[in-house]
Amino acid sequence: MDVTCIEINYHDGLAEVCLNRPHVYNAFNRKMLEELKLFFESQAVKPVADIIVIKGKGSGFSAGADMGFMYQSGLLPHDQNKQDSSLIRDCLLAIKKCPVPVIAMVHGRVAGGAMGLIAACDIVIAHQHTLFSLPEVRVGLVPAVIYPFLRERLSNAFFKAMALLSRPIDVNLALRSGLIDFIVDSDQEKSLMQSILMDVRIGETNAIKFTKQLTYSDFESRWKALSDEAVDLITQLKSSADFQMRVPEKHKVNGSHS
Repeated sequence: MDVTCIEINYHDGLAEVCLNRPHVYNAFNRKMLEELKLFFESQAVKPVADIIVIKGKGSGFSAGADMGFMYQSGLLPHDQNKQDSSLIRDCLLAIKKCPVPVIAMVHGRVAGGAMGLIAACDIVIAHQHTLFSLPEVRVGLVPAVIYPFLRERLSNAFFKAMALLSRPIDVNLALRSGLIDFIVDSDQEKSLMQSILMDVRIGETNAIKFTKQLTYSDFESRWKALSDEAVDLITQLKSSADFQMRVPEKHKVNGSHS
C-alpha cells in the first residue's frame, strides 16, 4: 500500500499505523483520510495483524481536521463538499468496523476530529500529559460528524460541556469521563502493549470478530440517521460565511485540499 500521510509498520503480530504530518500536528487532510480509510477497509477483507495501534508522529497525536482542508472544501460545489464531509465519517466507520482490536496510543494534543478518531477505536491509551479538546465552535463549526462516535464514550452532558466551553481536559478527567481507558508514562508503554497483545491472542479470532460486529451493529442501529444529518450539517457550516471569515489567512494560503 503506497502511503504518504501515514506510516504502516508490522512486527510481532502488531500493525502500527502512524499519522505522519507532524509539521501540522498530524491534522487530517483528504489524503490522510483516504489512506486511513483504505487501510482499515482492507483489514475487513484480510486482516494482517492480531491488533492495530494508531499513533501520531511529533509532539502530539493530532489536531483534528486541517483548517486549510476544511476551508477549501467549503469553497467547492455542494456535492464535492459533502463528499469530503462523508470521507471523515467513513474513515471513522472503517476504523470502528475493523475486525481486529484497534488501539489509539495518544500523546500531546488530541483535538477536534482526532477526538472522533480515538472514540472509533476499541481501546485508548494516553500518555500522562495528554490534553483533549473540542475547539470547533471557536471557528464557527460543530463537532457534528464525530458526535455519534464520542457519544459511545461520553455522556451527552459531558460532550456538550466540552463542545461549548472548548476547554482542554487532562488525562485524569478524560479517564473518569470514559474517553480513555489507560494512562501511561513512557516507561510503561511497552509493557502495557505486550500485556494487551497477550490478552488478545488468548481470545479466539472469530469470537473477537463477532464481538466487534455485535457492538458495531448496536452503534449503527442507534446512530445512522443522526450520522447522515451530521454530514449535512458540517457540509453546510464549512461553506458558511461565519466559518470562512474565521479561518486564518495562513490556512487559506497554505491549506491543501489534497
